[in-house]
Amino acid sequence: MKNIRAAVVLLSVILNQVKAQESFHKHALIISADFGGDVYAITEKYNVNGYPNLGYTTTIGAACASYPISVEYGVGKWLGLGLVAKFDNYAIKKDSATQYQPVATGFEFGALVNFHLVRKEHLDFFLGLNLGSSSFIYTLDSHNDQLYGNGAWSDIHAGLRYYFHHFGINALLSFPNMNYNLTGNNANWSLGQDILSTWKADGVAFNVGIQYRFFD
Repeated sequence: MKNIRAAVVLLSVILNQVKAQESFHKHALIISADFGGDVYAITEKYNVNGYPNLGYTTTIGAACASYPISVEYGVGKWLGLGLVAKFDNYAIKKDSATQYQPVATGFEFGALVNFHLVRKEHLDFFLGLNLGSSSFIYTLDSHNDQLYGNGAWSDIHAGLRYYFHHFGINALLSFPNMNYNLTGNNANWSLGQDILSTWKADGVAFNVGIQYRFFD
């Protein structure tokens, strides 16, 4: 009987140790704060007020610094659900004539789903998807002329987290996509001038940061 009890205790210790060695598990709560950069190819579609045949499409490039934060909860030993928010600050050249520095910012918010394929003691590798909405504001000049709008946001990503214990560092490679319907606040833009109607942005982003895991 004593041998059986000893074996049961030993097995319990081993199982608990195996569970403790997993970097992601059911009921884990992970808070992450990152920073990095995004690069986009943006397809702009213009309409000309009153002249639909004069509308045209063009493509430009854009880059921004990005600052995402996320909260993820382990609903299973390999599946995590949560929320993510991301602030973007776009790189815009200063107007050489007026010396005004235009400002363009974006904000994304949505739900995340991560599939944790590797869950070692220190290492966590996952693939995931973010789905939500995005907003964009572009202040063009000192008169506060702006383009702004909202749209859909999606993000496919692959991430790697390394834990020292509860605390760790991470790296994330993602492929974001945004679709905006934009309007402006300058009344003169509706009097025959070009009106920017839609933006479609396809990009690649790389972020690094820190995370903390609760509930081991």
